[in-house]
Amino acid sequence: MPSHEIRNTHLWREFERLVSRVERTLAGDNVTVATPDRIRRLITGRLREVDASLRAKIGSADILVTIECRKRSAKQDVTWMEQLSAKKQAIGAARTIAVSSAAFSHDAVLAAAHYGIDVRVASEVSDADMRNWILPVSVMHVYKSANLIEKPEISFYSEPADDFEGKAPTGREEGVDTPVFETADGNQLTLNDLWLRVDDQMKVFDSVPVDDQSHIRRLAIKPSDDLYVITTRGRRCVCEIKMALSLRWKHEEVALKDAKVILYESANPTEAMSAQVRAEFESKEASHMNLRLGMQFIPGSDQAWFSVDVLPGTKKGR
Repeated sequence: MPSHEIRNTHLWREFERLVSRVERTLAGDNVTVATPDRIRRLITGRLREVDASLRAKIGSADILVTIECRKRSAKQDVTWMEQLSAKKQAIGAARTIAVSSAAFSHDAVLAAAHYGIDVRVASEVSDADMRNWILPVSVMHVYKSANLIEKPEISFYSEPADDFEGKAPTGREEGVDTPVFETADGNQLTLNDLWLRVDDQMKVFDSVPVDDQSHIRRLAIKPSDDLYVITTRGRRCVCEIKMALSLRWKHEEVALKDAKVILYESANPTEAMSAQVRAEFESKEASHMNLRLGMQFIPGSDQAWFSVDVLPGTKKGR
């Protein structure tokens, strides 16, 4: 495969996302990150794509920092620095960071310094490297798991003309992700939406032991606000919903060997920047949402910085 085509692979996009998260951690919280991003040229107004961008507001000034990535085995040369300098000027970036999975040539480092471009090397970390650092052997993700064990009973105030003939009042398949409820202002809710609200308000999981075992709970929910069920004859006001659930604080262990560990350092030996290590432990099993725990530190330091990202979960019954 020609080297320029590797940018289209799923692996390369993951590399870009990882770099953008590392830069976000280094830059602070008041930063908007996009990867990839399309930015207008100052003169022509046409869009140019960058691998990632960081936008921040400092005082009244809007600051744009761009990140450009390359994953190649050969050293990066002066040509790439010249191309990045032209793009940086065209879109008005205050700073451009060039990240490579390979080293930069001496001339490329000199050119980067001349053009005001920061050069970084991001490399995968071997098992031998990791054993020399203080990294957890594994991370335990503990998250909520809720599953219906019976069809819920929905009681509502009927009207004299109602006759549902023993059929489901909604006239549709009632799954946990089917919008069968409606609020007074017309917002539609699924059974899963309703359960998340109930759990948040009633703190149902507070009574569930964190033992990775299933525990049965039967709930009779009386809506405090106007809640309606959508029936084949229009919406009807709900008076009570009974649910039987299997609740569990589920444990998922993510081993260090399954984590994404990157060493991130300056390619310019004259730059006073300590190497950074970023380790990401990502859960996979949660049905509602997964978690990505990131830890970042300087090798040899006794301090570390942690972040947690919430990721979309898989679509399963809850």
